[in-house]
Amino acid sequence: MALRRRTRRPRLSSRKRPASAERIAENRRALKFYAAVGLGAALLLLLAIFARPKPVDTATGCETDQLLPRAHTVLVIDQTDRFTPAQITYAKKVLLYEYDRLHRYDLLTVRGVGDDADTPFRNFKLCRVQKRAEVYGIAVNEDQVAHRFETVAGKPMARYLDSLARVGEAETSPLVETLSNISREEDFGPGVGSRRLVVISDLAQNSANFSQYRNKGAKVALPTELGVFRADLKGATVRVHYLLRPSLRRLQGPAHQATWQDYFERAGAKDIRIGWGVGLGDTKR
Repeated sequence: MALRRRTRRPRLSSRKRPASAERIAENRRALKFYAAVGLGAALLLLLAIFARPKPVDTATGCETDQLLPRAHTVLVIDQTDRFTPAQITYAKKVLLYEYDRLHRYDLLTVRGVGDDADTPFRNFKLCRVQKRAEVYGIAVNEDQVAHRFETVAGKPMARYLDSLARVGEAETSPLVETLSNISREEDFGPGVGSRRLVVISDLAQNSANFSQYRNKGAKVALPTELGVFRADLKGATVRVHYLLRPSLRRLQGPAHQATWQDYFERAGAKDIRIGWGVGLGDTKR
């Protein structure tokens, strides 16, 4: 009987076959997809965290965990003389401009000038809050943002601006004293990172301490040494909207402006502009 020859089976190689070019490309696409999904999820999470409003004071919109504002703009509106309708419209534009240029949670104070520099006249404070148009749409309710803006900023600003039409004339105009007091208030002092002083005024100083009404024409200078009434505006930005009045044509002019330029320079302000025009040449931050 013939023996059957055993056939050897080919040994299987212990090495894996190299992946095909198609499989490599597919794996790369999958890795890119999962990396993109992971990155997108991380970005959405970060966006939700940063878009979520911080705990704030319901009346002012300011952060409750901050002792001092990071930035503070004080808008001083000289209300010792009546405003014309055109001047009221201009003041409204300045107020809205100054509020809109703030970063979120920066503080804006609006303060009038009255007979008594020690008593804030028609004063209110509010911080920059989000508008509906600034919402990212993630983790934030747009209707709530719009309601918060109207409650904290929109309605109070509208009421204040409407009140300018009812301002009467005052017997004195203590600008020097008012600015000195403002410069020393805790939330506008040197400890605040960014200070901006905006003034809408005819700059006609008239008080028992200093009066420019007594020295009309070229002799409008304020005393070099103001003593306790010297303002501390070191490093502050100053913008003065110079309100011209026909009744003050003998007082107002280049010499009068130069006097106040010198006043702010001696107070330590770093950037001073006196003139007319909303923003006074600034560009929004």
